[in-house]
Amino acid sequence: MSKKIYISPSNQNGNTYATGGTNEMAQCDKIAAATAKALRRCGFEVMVAKSGTLMQTRCPESDKFGADIHMPIHTNASGYGNYTGGTRVFCLNSSGKKAAQAVCNSLGAITPGKDDAVIYKKDLYEINVPKALSLYVECEFHDTVTGSNWIRKNINEIGCLLYTSDAADEARRV
Repeated sequence: MSKKIYISPSNQNGNTYATGGTNEMAQCDKIAAATAKALRRCGFEVMVAKSGTLMQTRCPESDKFGADIHMPIHTNASGYGNYTGGTRVFCLNSSGKKAAQAVCNSLGAITPGKDDAVIYKKDLYEINVPKALSLYVECEFHDTVTGSNWIRKNINEIGCLLYTSDAADEARRV
């Protein structure tokens, strides 16, 4: 039986990128499509949330799908436009640490920012509400020229690295 992964790309179309005349929702929709393609190639069953839907719709949809992993995909911002920080993966507690670290290591290895981290968060809806293990990914900071350009030019690489090798192995163990 294959593992089920629910992908929840950001619906934040007001978060504009420093370059390219685009926004977080548009780019995360692309990353989600690339991730889904890579996951299916690895034998996972995947469901991607419809673009722009609310997380209050997505979490019950993930539960109904029977997801083993619920994966929100976002890009980050410091609010100052001068911090290309790297990858952040949020999870609720130590039960998700190995899978979160595998995702962080995989994607963090290629992001321009080097401040990669796994962080326990208890205040995010999409971490607390889904029944599945939630791995909430912030791929890189989009409010810097470096981060914005990198994200837009590396959509397929980001999608492939969110679950390959060690990350896929950890996902199968969940």
